[in-house]
Amino acid sequence: MRHRLVIAALVLAAFVAFVAIRCDRRRPGEAAAVQPDEVIGDGVRRLDLRFTCAASMCAGWLYLPAGSGLPPVVVMAHGFAGTRDVGLAPIAEHFAQNGIAAFVFDYRSFGASGGLPRQLVDPWQQLEDWRAALALVRARHDVGGDRVALWGSSLGAGHALVVASEDHNLRAVVAQAPLIDTAVEARLQRNPAPDARRGR
Repeated sequence: MRHRLVIAALVLAAFVAFVAIRCDRRRPGEAAAVQPDEVIGDGVRRLDLRFTCAASMCAGWLYLPAGSGLPPVVVMAHGFAGTRDVGLAPIAEHFAQNGIAAFVFDYRSFGASGGLPRQLVDPWQQLEDWRAALALVRARHDVGGDRVALWGSSLGAGHALVVASEDHNLRAVVAQAPLIDTAVEARLQRNPAPDARRGR
């Protein structure tokens, strides 16, 4: 019996040590620490950046293609509660490998960004984050701030469309499966047949 208790205590101690090492040591509402630049394949560099969004700091990765000159840049964000590390990184890398810089960011209260309360989906606040991300890339000297596009997915795609409707200096917008009208989409989930017959 004593042998089992010792083993259980060791396993528990190992688990606690693992969690302590892996856990996020940020103070509540604080953005994660900036990580060093990385060189990914084909000479693509990934810069870990922070930018101001109201009273918080948002986190973003800027993927820069190899070579000289000022590449066009696409600003990218996820839908609903997604973070920059969930599915967007390979797309951003692909852009950079093909000569287009990409800036992927986390909304306030999500991922590596600061902000409280955590995990709060606030569409109006997320639109402000899009505008702040756009202002950041336009102010940088390593990308072509006059050649900017937006790329969003789901709720992020809806946000991209809203921001693009306000900003006539954008070169393109990509809206992947945009969430546009939650009332219509909720009704379609409950009973899609009547709306399908009316062609909505």
